[in-house]
Amino acid sequence: MPKLAATHAECIRLYDPHNGEDNKLRLTGKHETSSAEKFTWGVANRAASVRIPRGVAMAGKVGNDYSPEF
Repeated sequence: MPKLAATHAECIRLYDPHNGEDNKLRLTGKHETSSAEKFTWGVANRAASVRIPRGVAMAGKVGNDYSPEF
C-alpha cells in the first residue's frame, strides 16, 4: 500500500480527463466514497480508496505485491 499511497494525488489527477477536477467533485469522502485528498485502505471498507475483499484478507494475502516488474 505504501506505493499506492505515494502516488495517490498523481493518480487522482491523471485518471481524470479534467486534470483531477471531476474526481474531486465525485470523491468527497461522503456517501461511501473515499476522499480525493487522502489515501485510505481497509478490509471491506466501502469508503476507502482501496477496498480489500474480506476473503483476500482472511487468506492472508493483504500486503503482497503481485505487480509485474518493469
